[in-house]
This record gives sequence, C-alpha cells and structure tokens, in this order.
Amino acid sequence: MNLDEFNALQSATEGTESTYDAAQLEELLLAVDPDLEDREKGMPFKLYRRLYVNKVLSQTYNTDVVRDHGKIFG
Repeated sequence: MNLDEFNALQSATEGTESTYDAAQLEELLLAVDPDLEDREKGMPFKLYRRLYVNKVLSQTYNTDVVRDHGKIFG
C-alpha cells in the first residue's frame, strides 16, 4: 500500500485523525520489519497481514481483522 492507500484504510478503520505522513509510515514499517527494503514504496501486503495475524503486533498496534472488516464492509 502506498501512503494514500494506507491512509484511506486508516481513515476507514480508525478515523481521519489517525492518518500518517511519509515519515510516520516509514517508522511503522521499520518497527514491523527492520530489514524491509524499498520502504518508500509503502507497506507490502506481507507486513499488512502480519499486523493482523501476529499476536504481539496485533496487540501492539490494536489491529483486529473482524472489527476492521466490519467497519469497512458493514
């Protein structure tokens, strides 16, 4: 996801006040995967998925696939 796509998802699931700037997204990417290359391209699906399926990351970043699915698709 590029920054705009990531922020669209953030707005839909967490509200407009939770959007990121480029530096904040890069910081998140580094925190989730310090070895990630090409961070300027945005968040690869594997990291996005990891935020939801990895228990520690899910708790750290308050991600819940059922809740967020409901917010997006009703």
